[in-house]
Formats: sequence, C-alpha cells, structure tokens
Amino acid sequence: MEVHPDKLQLKKQLRRRMLAVREALPPDQRSEASRQICKYATQEMDLLRSKLGQKNLTLFLYMTFGSEADTFMLLTKALAQGDTVLVPKVRKDSRLMELREIRQMTDVEPGTWNIPEPTDHTPVYPVERWPEMDLVIVPGLAYDLSGGRIGYGGGYYDRFAEKMYMEVQKKQIEGQNVTLPLYAGLVLPGQLLPPNDIPMEPQDFRLNLLFTEKGVLHTQIKGT
Repeated sequence: MEVHPDKLQLKKQLRRRMLAVREALPPDQRSEASRQICKYATQEMDLLRSKLGQKNLTLFLYMTFGSEADTFMLLTKALAQGDTVLVPKVRKDSRLMELREIRQMTDVEPGTWNIPEPTDHTPVYPVERWPEMDLVIVPGLAYDLSGGRIGYGGGYYDRFAEKMYMEVQKKQIEGQNVTLPLYAGLVLPGQLLPPNDIPMEPQDFRLNLLFTEKGVLHTQIKGT
C-alpha cells in the first residue's frame, strides 16, 4: 500500500526533528536514562516470565548504534538468564533482516553500515519459529502514547512485523495456540509524543509497551 505524499513529507520532517532531539542529549544523560530504561524493561521481562509460566523468554532486540538507547544491559541480563536472544543481521542483497541467535557478546561484530550484528557463524532463527517469540524490542526515533512509532525509513521492522503476522495467522489456522509477541520500544527523554502524534498507516504495527526512564507504559492490549 502506497503512502500519501503529504504523509511521507510529514514523516521525513518528524525523523529529522526527532533525530536532532536525540542527538542533542548529553552522553551522560543518555547513559543514565538507558540504565533506568533497561532496569524497568528487565523487571517487565521477569513479570512476563511469571505470567507465561516460563523460566526463559524468546527475545528479539536490536544492537545499539549511535545515539540509540543502549541495549547492552538487556542483552547481558537475558543471556545470563538463559533466554533465547535474537538480534538482526541485514542482508546486503535484500531488504530483509535475518534473525540470528547469539549466546554471548563475542557473537557480535560491526556489520552493515557499521552497526553491530551477529557474526556469520551464528545460527539463523527460522521464520517458521518466529511465533515462538515473547517480546520484540524495536528501535525508533520517536514513539507516541497510542503505540505509534517512527523508525529510520528503511521499512525493515514493518516487513518483519508483516511476516510475523502472516506466520502467526498460518499457525492459528492450523490449530496451534500462538499469538503475536509483545512489541516494545526503549524511549529516551524527548522521544515520547502525545497520542496519535506519529503519522501511521492502517497496516503499520503498534507497540504494546514503552520503557521509559520513569517506568513502563502499556499502550494497548496484546493482539492475536
């Protein structure tokens, strides 16, 4: 589905503005905010384990690049817990992300655009197993209180979410008891906008959770 030109322009302007806001955060403030954000995220992960009756989660999250909220604490906590930890690897010959499982931080090295990525020896997590994920943490330039998110414009996570939806639907038709994972964002100071402030298309996925330096915001009920 094509996006209306006016909405495309609005998104471009919002990306520029919100990137400038994030880049303007002093490094010390960004580090402390990331620490608080990850503290609340790990607490929510523990609650999710309890709710699901699982010792371990299957978690998909990004590797921090530039001025993004730092995911290092989440990664190390999940690995120490014994969770299945998946991180993206961009295929240069396509517009898709591979999901790779890492078991230690040495499984990561600079990759496409110098963004940290799993090394080539890490196993690919097959698409048919995507519905086993419990929590997906996506990067973004801004988030709103309705679960809206604006990314960098590459569409990688939109295509991921669309493929996830198709896989979940397929398994539900087969009679399997699966649901969509929870989608979450790590929100630095200045990145949170009022409800419906981010231009969204009907097919765009929305986030269920926003982890901020002051706590956890639940934006909507988990879908099926």
